[in-house]
Amino acid sequence: MKVLAFLTFIFLSYAVVSQTLEIQDAEAPKKPLIFSILPIIETAFSGELSWRPDWPLDIPPDAFFPIGKNKEPGTLELYNVSVNYKVKRDDNNRLVEYPFFLPDECVKIEMAYASNGALLNMIISFDEKETTETDDESQNENKKTFNVKFPENFMPYTDLSPGGSFPPVEISSGDDIFYVFFFESPAFLTETWYDSEGVFLSFNKALVNRDNSAWRIWSLQMHNAGDTLIDDYYFDSSGNVTEIRRQDRRFSAVYGNGLPRFWQCPDFRSELQWDTQGFLTAVKTTGETTDANIDYTYEYKRDEAGGWSERQETAFVSRFDLSIPEPTYSRGIWYRKIELLPEIAEKPPED
Repeated sequence: MKVLAFLTFIFLSYAVVSQTLEIQDAEAPKKPLIFSILPIIETAFSGELSWRPDWPLDIPPDAFFPIGKNKEPGTLELYNVSVNYKVKRDDNNRLVEYPFFLPDECVKIEMAYASNGALLNMIISFDEKETTETDDESQNENKKTFNVKFPENFMPYTDLSPGGSFPPVEISSGDDIFYVFFFESPAFLTETWYDSEGVFLSFNKALVNRDNSAWRIWSLQMHNAGDTLIDDYYFDSSGNVTEIRRQDRRFSAVYGNGLPRFWQCPDFRSELQWDTQGFLTAVKTTGETTDANIDYTYEYKRDEAGGWSERQETAFVSRFDLSIPEPTYSRGIWYRKIELLPEIAEKPPED
């Protein structure tokens, strides 16, 4: 029998839990990869890319939050010297490209929709580079992509979905092919993975809260190779994620006017200050070690619509009871570019 070399899966929830199995190929290095589809499609159907307390520390909490007249940008690009993230929407304001944050990395999601809003195709790109490459060809060679083909009218919890079992979803990645079976019930969605030879790989169960056709994952159970991992999510009355419980780790936030004011992770605590226009002005971070006690301040360049196009961060540490700038702790400059969706021209009045 042909030996099938495959990557087993890192599973992520709206909070995203990472679990790695290894490639069993003597010629291939061991690399962590892959994804769980449920939290990714949850984001696509919600149309929202909202900050969560388990996001990377260096991502601005308002990174994808437009300010001013840029309420529904067609494209929002966030970048610095080492990374570039894009959030793109189509003419119907649906997400067609967005970043999805795992505990240890970020994946790029590209979506295609049918005219009725159902999912058609999805491309998930993992970046396997250890360092930033300058050669485009080298970058492409180090990308691991997964092409997902959805069955017709794939749109859980809508009139298009009768409930129960969906036809299989086919996923291809290089020479590997996987099949994923979804099952919809009023209280949960399940996701079961098989390889191309029918060998069972994994099973996920997402408990969901529903509001008509809208749905959110509040607990994700992942079963793989004898292990069980559980992520639980908690929300405030406005729908903000206030706490994520991931095994023995907790991430939490307290919000005011939709913006995080206090943020706690396993290794640090932060107090965030915002001005009346919604700009982040300062962050005070404390932790178990002296190096974790840092104050950050922010300066901006504004765009024409009243948002920000450039953010400069300055870090300060306490030395001998003095607050001293410390460039090595600063995360530098973030840039943003925003392109608005084209406005629909009004029809001329009829004579």
